[in-house]
Amino acid sequence: MRASPWGTLIVNLGGSFAIGVVYAVGVEAGGIGPRARLFLMTGLLGGLTTFSAFSMETSTLLLQGTGVYATVNLISNVLGGLLLFIAGLIIGRILL
Repeated sequence: MRASPWGTLIVNLGGSFAIGVVYAVGVEAGGIGPRARLFLMTGLLGGLTTFSAFSMETSTLLLQGTGVYATVNLISNVLGGLLLFIAGLIIGRILL
């Protein structure tokens, strides 16, 4: 059975974007308190995104001999997550 990382990638990228928006609105603008920020960013959105599934799917791709797909998955999650966090941060700042 082949690992299919698409669902995890979409959730991780969406969560990264949402954390960027919450960071801009909540932290930079002081729109939410520290406890609410912790709940939203670490609890809710951190729980939505899933590092363990990402690790398992990437490892499975490697073990199946599909190193190219594993590398694409790794780069997509890490670089894509960073870029979408920045995009969320920019959008959040615009919304302010």
